[in-house]
Amino acid sequence: MYMNGGRFIVEDKDISAIWCYRDRDGIHFEDGFRFEMQLQDIVIYPGSIQAVELPDELAFSSDEGIEETIRLAIYQSIGFIKEEII
Repeated sequence: MYMNGGRFIVEDKDISAIWCYRDRDGIHFEDGFRFEMQLQDIVIYPGSIQAVELPDELAFSSDEGIEETIRLAIYQSIGFIKEEII
C-alpha cells in the first residue's frame, strides 16, 4: 500500500498478507488492513485520498465477495473516498 499523488494504491502482496492474518491468526480483514497500514507507517489525513486503486487480479478472483470486503475495509479504515478505481 502506498500513496501516489492522491491515489491510495493497494497491491496484491498487501491483500495476501491481510488474508494471512485472518486465516492464521483469526484477525478480521478490516483489523488486518489497519494493522498492515501501521506496519507500513501509512498515515492518511481526511481529504488526502482522491481515488483507490486495487490490483487487477481481483477482477479475476473466484471469490466474488473479495472486492466488496476490501472496499469495506478501506472505507472503515480511512473513511470516505471521492472516487473508486479498480
